[in-house]
Amino acid sequence: MKRLARVLATMTVVGAMATVLAQQVPDVAGPWTRQPGNNAIGLGPAISIEQSGNLVTITPLNGPSSRYTADGIEKTEDISPSPCERRLRITKTVAGNQSITITTWIVKSAGCPHGQTDLFRPTDEEDAPPPRTTAFGANLNLGPTRTLESIIVIARDGDRLTIDSTRAGQSGTPSVTRAGYRRR
Repeated sequence: MKRLARVLATMTVVGAMATVLAQQVPDVAGPWTRQPGNNAIGLGPAISIEQSGNLVTITPLNGPSSRYTADGIEKTEDISPSPCERRLRITKTVAGNQSITITTWIVKSAGCPHGQTDLFRPTDEEDAPPPRTTAFGANLNLGPTRTLESIIVIARDGDRLTIDSTRAGQSGTPSVTRAGYRRR
């Protein structure tokens, strides 16, 4: 009997933890129009947001849709312009009690895994040292760098939607904007 009570108590604790972990995604669905007098860019003058469970799809007025899964797991997308200029976008979407936060990073690999270099670009100085290479000619500088691209926080309060956006600025200083939207 005691063993059954312990098993039931353990199952209750595990069930409670699963409920906390499977947090409800706040409802931000609907058609939204940026409020007049609001100069912040946000996600454009008008957006449409669709939701199904933890899947969130954002469609700007004149742009392609972006799909996010609010599960806290990093998703990777290859955005490389060429095989030797390897770039990845990592996106992590997290649902809080009142908001959805979308964080993106850009990961750049330094150097070409094929050993090719762009040493002779017209903007390079002629006396620039060649990149360090192995005996086989592969570039040794292959460590990726991860740079924050943006943090977007979407929160709804009735028929109003607020989008706080932090983006990497030109000088390295982050650019922070807030855009207010109303339900259409």
